[in-house]
Amino acid sequence: MVVLGEEWQTAATVSLLNDMLCREGIRKRVVMFWNANNTFSFDRIDWAQLQKAATISTVSKYMKHIMSRMGLNPIVIPNGIPTSLLAEVDEGLVREVRKALDADLLLCKIARWDPDKRWNASIEAIARLKEGGMRPVLVARGGIEAHGQEVTRNALALGLTVKEATVKTGSPESYLSALREAAPADVVDVKFHLPLDFLRILYRAADGVLANSGHEPFGIVGLEAMAAGGIAFTGCTGEDYAIPFVNALVLETGEPLEIVGYLTYLREHPDESERIRRAARETARYFTWEAALNNLISKVENQARIQDNMCVDESYSRTKDRRPMNCVPVWN
Repeated sequence: MVVLGEEWQTAATVSLLNDMLCREGIRKRVVMFWNANNTFSFDRIDWAQLQKAATISTVSKYMKHIMSRMGLNPIVIPNGIPTSLLAEVDEGLVREVRKALDADLLLCKIARWDPDKRWNASIEAIARLKEGGMRPVLVARGGIEAHGQEVTRNALALGLTVKEATVKTGSPESYLSALREAAPADVVDVKFHLPLDFLRILYRAADGVLANSGHEPFGIVGLEAMAAGGIAFTGCTGEDYAIPFVNALVLETGEPLEIVGYLTYLREHPDESERIRRAARETARYFTWEAALNNLISKVENQARIQDNMCVDESYSRTKDRRPMNCVPVWN
């Protein structure tokens, strides 16, 4: 039996389950994992108890290093994306998006309104590009957080025009109409839910997808953008999949000029832009949920060996079409 708990809400449950299994004398029959997708509410967790109860895992080397400083040593099991996101994007709709916004440089950023997401650096990069004589447009989709008001004020103070895009119905044509109606603008603030199907079109249409967080445990947006053939501008945190100038642009600082410099480079070298897009899609194939599942199963099997809990059939381990053992997710 394999039990996998995830995030802080399940930590106490995993520990209690461990105690119950020990009392019943069957703990050795169960492999227990607890996974951290973020650092949220780490202060609420009894780490000493949790370490005794389960094997601790996390989603990136970045998170592993954060947790190592806490005296923990988690194993890394990356997140994944659905294989369906590797499908080709409708290039006709990609052209329609670019036509609707009529920009020299089209950028997009999808993230919570949070200072860690480096929204202000992205806005300042747009202002710098505009000062340089270009017509950049940032399509921004935030959340409901108060930081969004600060970002808007900052954009207006920098002389940028900000317009909201709204829709009454949910369809690709209505999304395109909303973008057309918001243009011309330096920042288009999307005030409606963008489904993943349309996001993929936006990622492919953009000259850069700004997934430039200062703290990002894994970075699913950057990976989704890469799968669509977009150029992800990631931070330098949990995005283990991003290789600078190979399949993405990796920002080492929070300075807007770094974004401007890379965008200028891509604009001057369109062949490099296309090469990065192709490499991005190829990389995304290694980070599907199927790949993540095989990684997880291998780690579970090894933990079972450590526990001397099961005899692993090596021929099974070598098969490609592997299925999980009896896994019971413990989610909130």
